[in-house]
Amino acid sequence: MKKTKDSAYAYAYGVVSSMTGKLVDEKTYDELARFRSVEEVLAFMEGTDYEHEIKKVVGKTIRIKDVENALKSHFIRVYEEIVSSIPDTDRAEFNKVILEGFRSENLKVVIRGIHSGLGSEKIIETLETSMDSKLMAELAESKDLEEFTEKLEGTEYHYVTKEELEKYKETGDLLPLENAIDKHLVNSWSKISCIEIKEFTDIRTDMINIMTILRCKISDIPAKDYVIYGGTLKEHLKEIEKGDVKDVLSSLDKTSYGGVAREAMNEYEKTGSLVTLEGKMESDVMKYLKENAMLKPLGISSIMLFINAKRREVKNLNTIIVCKHYDIPAEEIKEILM
Repeated sequence: MKKTKDSAYAYAYGVVSSMTGKLVDEKTYDELARFRSVEEVLAFMEGTDYEHEIKKVVGKTIRIKDVENALKSHFIRVYEEIVSSIPDTDRAEFNKVILEGFRSENLKVVIRGIHSGLGSEKIIETLETSMDSKLMAELAESKDLEEFTEKLEGTEYHYVTKEELEKYKETGDLLPLENAIDKHLVNSWSKISCIEIKEFTDIRTDMINIMTILRCKISDIPAKDYVIYGGTLKEHLKEIEKGDVKDVLSSLDKTSYGGVAREAMNEYEKTGSLVTLEGKMESDVMKYLKENAMLKPLGISSIMLFINAKRREVKNLNTIIVCKHYDIPAEEIKEILM
């Protein structure tokens, strides 16, 4: 008897369901933020699913870098367990979306860090958990972006970044390099056949485009060369890219992204940063996944929802531990948690 798509996901759904109940909740984050030391936080974690990794780094001396690596190792272990439960037909496409997404974000983190003159250790601290941490660590040690590009030789991102390096040298603007990475990422999704995964990549493409267009408008750069024609907004992009910021917001009001974009731009006027927009759009992605997972629990959205939730948990625990190490007050820690 041939398996249906739903029955093929029954095992994966079972794996994720058993893990979902163990995720750290908001009340626990509040309690952890109020713990007095790193040691207390780690003692708590030894009684959780993190025990296997945490026990290896707890001793007379606790090195924060070792703890951060333990958290990353935990995420990779969980990720691999979940991916191995996904039907073979979707596994490669799932990895392409999730792992390529992490890789592209990490490349941009490294680029920004080198451009800003951060040391390699600081850059590595801010990287996403990924399967290619060794490469990212090597890239983070680059003295400049020319060396960064040279170190990418042998990877698919070498020519992607090399072609835009001259534009960066001429203008000092990271947009051409970051946009080239984004375009390569979206292009890598072009042959995805799983409908649920394709819908997810369309939303990710929308996020990239909205961030890019607003960034161009704020910096008075023509957006046309940087727009990626795809996603759910593809019919609106030519209209959205025209005019000034107010025109962009008016155009986005006709889409589901209008409210998020306006909230973020209000925040930008106060802070001069688009970080809020990125955070709000991530929340929109989570909302989309939750709605899809409720409608179709035996599907890819349930798996993606958990991966995103686990990623958030690892980031928050890492933030709490680092803040405890530097004696940051509990109220300030709570404000910066995702």
